[in-house]
Amino acid sequence: IENELIEIESNITYSIIHPTSQNLFYTVLTSDNEEILYESKKKNGKWQSGTKVKVGKKIIPMSHPVFTADGSVMIFSAKRTNGYGGYDLWYSKQTEKGWSNPVNLGNEINTKEDEITPFLYSDYLFFASKGQKENFGGFDIYGTPWSNEMTTIDVENLKQPYNSHSD
Repeated sequence: IENELIEIESNITYSIIHPTSQNLFYTVLTSDNEEILYESKKKNGKWQSGTKVKVGKKIIPMSHPVFTADGSVMIFSAKRTNGYGGYDLWYSKQTEKGWSNPVNLGNEINTKEDEITPFLYSDYLFFASKGQKENFGGFDIYGTPWSNEMTTIDVENLKQPYNSHSD
């Protein structure tokens, strides 16, 4: 895929395949140093030029989008004015009209520092944070059970050997 992506765009910072549509989602670094999400479909064995993805009614800067196994929810990191500070984790649900307005994952996950690089494994959400309690220093890796409702959030530091005093 990497060689095919270079033909599409040269400033790709991250890519992921949507689990149900099998479309390629990727972020491109702009001249303003922001990452914008694109979606590309495969036609006749080749990835097509991507189109910018709207979240709600806007194209928003974001990084590291990931999808739930059924593809109905996208989680990503973004620095937005209505967040808790720095980069926060957000989610958007796929609807018949596209992706819904972004929803902040709340102050149990997000802090005044940065929360970045979400990763879903089974029914667990992992992410890196500088601001969570029990931080060894720099970015530490945390995890919390994930469900599309997220009514209860229990964030835990993965501790050593996964975390140290460095990033």
